[in-house]
Amino acid sequence: MIIAVTTFCVFGLTLFVLFDMDAHQKQRIGYLNVLVVTFAWLDYVGDLTWTWQRFHAYFVRGEEEQNLDFGIISAVILALSTMITSYNVFVRILLRRKTSIKREKITSFAFITLLLISFTEPDVIMFFPWKEDSYKLELDSAFPNEDCIIVSLMRLWEDIPEFILQVAYLVSGNFDAFTVLNLGLTFISLVYMVMGKLLVLVLDPGNDDSKDVQGSIELNDIKKVESKPRNIIEVIKDVKKVFRETLQLDKELPLADLLEKAHEILSVPNWDSFHNTREKILGVAKEMDIPTETTNDSDLRMIAHSPLMVPPREDGNRRGASRHIFLDRFSESI
Repeated sequence: MIIAVTTFCVFGLTLFVLFDMDAHQKQRIGYLNVLVVTFAWLDYVGDLTWTWQRFHAYFVRGEEEQNLDFGIISAVILALSTMITSYNVFVRILLRRKTSIKREKITSFAFITLLLISFTEPDVIMFFPWKEDSYKLELDSAFPNEDCIIVSLMRLWEDIPEFILQVAYLVSGNFDAFTVLNLGLTFISLVYMVMGKLLVLVLDPGNDDSKDVQGSIELNDIKKVESKPRNIIEVIKDVKKVFRETLQLDKELPLADLLEKAHEILSVPNWDSFHNTREKILGVAKEMDIPTETTNDSDLRMIAHSPLMVPPREDGNRRGASRHIFLDRFSESI
């Protein structure tokens, strides 16, 4: 009963959101996508019901203790997968892609409900109110960008362990029709839906390094270029351009503060290991797909040791002044 009611509610909600979509989204999302999300929810609630059945078999019907073991393991899998998915939805979608979602719809009951469902069934993020310019994939996909596809693949943290667990349950001599049916749903979900998303990630022309294409991350509005050495000053200019135009950070803030705010939005990996401003600039740039490859620092040393650019030491001698102090001050003037 619970399976039927909740599945019907998800079907009705996604159908309602589809009718209320703007034209640019309706071109990419149709009734088949409604069925895909509904089927994915059916798979999730099926695993949830299977877990409840194991506890019910042990505590109510008094069956073997292994039902309790399988129930506990399944509950842990569902809890961990929900936490992992929720974290990725929050970081990759709500923080990193917040400028790609229509602000006027984020307080609607439909969006809030979709957001809550996405913590357990991430495929539903395709129904978020995405702006027209947020669709970055060249292949025809209901998902607007790579982050959305990656988040939707977080369901593997639930599907694969649950599939293995339920197979182990059958192998141990506990055969029942519901377990077989639920395994069938999970298998179909893994083969067709997951493979389709992986193919988009692998085969999307936007990921072809041999072409001059726009970066896959929406924050980057700077064209990728062929691999070649880049001046660190050029990297700073590109980074500050994204700060100003895309992240809408206050350009009057010092560079150090701008980098910290960018890290809060982007969650730059290994941030605490960066020892100076230059490393932080390159870390932020790489996270936004801004080319950073350089051969050496000769151009930087040349400018940094210029008597016109390097701040003097306490003794008045400008030679040997800190390159990183120069970098901080020079970048503020860009």
